[in-house]
Amino acid sequence: MTSSLIILACFLAGVGFQAANVLPSCISTSSLDTHALSFLMLLVGIAVGSDQRSVNALKKTGVRILTVPLLAIVGTAAGVLLAGLALPIDLNHALAVGFGLGYYSLSSVLIGEWVGHELALIALLSNIIRELLTLLGSPILHRMFGPLGPVVSGGATAMDTSLPIITQCSGHEYAPIAVLSGVVLTLLVPILVSVTLRF
Repeated sequence: MTSSLIILACFLAGVGFQAANVLPSCISTSSLDTHALSFLMLLVGIAVGSDQRSVNALKKTGVRILTVPLLAIVGTAAGVLLAGLALPIDLNHALAVGFGLGYYSLSSVLIGEWVGHELALIALLSNIIRELLTLLGSPILHRMFGPLGPVVSGGATAMDTSLPIITQCSGHEYAPIAVLSGVVLTLLVPILVSVTLRF
């Protein structure tokens, strides 16, 4: 739980620094976040590559690994449909937002083009919140649902931004599963969002 609070504090500090306009403009306009994420991915890759349990877990899982992204899709659809019944929003639109699966940049752009800016903003915020809840709630998700809980919750972000906390909570052996699940879901987001909005 302490690591989750540290992550939240860092995020809020970043928002606060930018809102107070105390950072040089080159930081907010550069691709520093991409470089930092790439370096973080390198460190996680080194940790995974040095842990034989990761390779063994991937071999042991085999094709069953594809059930992990399937669980993320089915769980998201079920949750969205339940919430959609209580909210004043078209169910197709609610599903399209949910099928962003944490990939807020692409899903909000697609939804903005198809439906409009209002739903695009909802998609952006809800998928950012999904990522933040995964980052902050992974220790609880691990306790409640086991090591795959944080992976499924992370959705498409399991392969990048959520990977360090998933690895920390679930173990290095789940990192390859998280990466593969994230890649599959990232590829499926544009298909799921587009198909949902067509009906």
